[in-house]
Amino acid sequence: MGNNTEIEVKARIEDQVDCKARLEGIAGKGTAFIKEDSYWFLSPERSAGEAALEGPGALPPSGLRVRRERYSGGEDGAPEQIWVTYKIRKSSPDKRDIEVNDEHEFEVSDGSGFEDLLVRLGLKKGVCKRKRGWKWKYENICAELAEVDGAVLPEPSRRLGWFVELEVLSDPAEAEFAAVKAELLEFLARIGIPEEKIEPRYYSQLLFGKG
Repeated sequence: MGNNTEIEVKARIEDQVDCKARLEGIAGKGTAFIKEDSYWFLSPERSAGEAALEGPGALPPSGLRVRRERYSGGEDGAPEQIWVTYKIRKSSPDKRDIEVNDEHEFEVSDGSGFEDLLVRLGLKKGVCKRKRGWKWKYENICAELAEVDGAVLPEPSRRLGWFVELEVLSDPAEAEFAAVKAELLEFLARIGIPEEKIEPRYYSQLLFGKG
C-alpha cells in the first residue's frame, strides 16, 4: 500500500449487535476477518515499548507491526495475508480524539522469515493483539467492528472489549483534516455512537495501561 495519511477514529462499543445491525443498514453485509498482530520494539534491554531512539532512523513508539489477516469468515484454511506497518503519529489540528498518522505499509510473503530478520536486527516482540470482527467499505470510509484482546509479553492475554474503527486513507497532498473529521464524526453519529465513547489511544497503549 505504500505511504498514506491515515485519519482514524475508534470508539468503544457496549452493544455490538446493535452496532453491527446499524452498519449493515448503511453499508450492507460486512466481511468477517481475523487479524493477529505482533508489535516489535527496539532496545531489548528496556521494557518492551519503552524504546525511543532519537534521529531520523528512530522506530515509532507504537513499534513495527506485523499483521496476519484472514478474510472470508476468518476460518482456518482461508488465504492469509501478512502486512508490515509502522505509523508516525501526527498531532491533529485540534489535538482532540481523531488520529492522524503517516502510515507506511508493505506486504511480505514469509512472515516467519521476516520476523527472524527483525530478531537479527535487534528488535524484540513486545505486544500481541488479536481482532475478530467484520469490515465494511462505505464511500471513503473503511469501517470495522471488532472484539479486541492482547497482551504485553510475557503477560497473559486480556480482553479490551468491542470497538468500532472508522478510517479514511488519503494522499498526503490531498488530506483535508477538517472535512475528513466531519465525515467520520457524522458516520459515527449515524451508527448511534456518541463522541464521548471515542478512544484516542493506540491499542498498544491500552495494553500497556498508558494515557
